This record gives sequence, C-alpha cells and structure tokens, in this order.
Amino acid sequence: MINLKLRSVAVISAILFLSFMSCNTEKYSGETLAIEFEKYELENGLQVVLHQDKSDPIVSLAIQYGVGSNREKTGRTGFAHLFEHMLF
Repeated sequence: MINLKLRSVAVISAILFLSFMSCNTEKYSGETLAIEFEKYELENGLQVVLHQDKSDPIVSLAIQYGVGSNREKTGRTGFAHLFEHMLF
C-alpha cells in the first residue's frame, strides 16, 4: 500500500516537473506596461477610474467599496456589517 502511494507521488512529481520544464522561459524585454485611464472624484467623494478598450465590443463595470472592519474607528464598530447589507 505504501509502495503504491510512493509510486503515485513519484509519477505525479515527474509529470509536474516535466510540465514546468517545458514552459516558455523568455526573459522580460524591458518594455513598460502602460494603461491609459482617467481618474477623478465626484462631489460626493466617489472616486472614478475610467479606461476605454475598443478591442472587443464588451462593457464591464467593477465597483470597489473601501469599507471593512479594518477601517472602523475605535468605539464605532458594526458599520462594516451594515454597509455589507446595504451594498448587496
């Protein structure tokens, strides 16, 4: 039983090793990645970041809320849970 387990681990390890060895190992060419975007803040404090990519006819929206227990002030706990329910 142990011999079978060791043999299985050895075969899986060999497969993983060979698959990693066949990966493309080209070095980074030194070109910098630049993504053009617009960033501004609305009157209510909402920060907006816009990026336009016309490579595909798709619209995407991502919203990130800066709330959580790590942002609560001492003596004012529970707001992260309240915001969680309000936002979803």
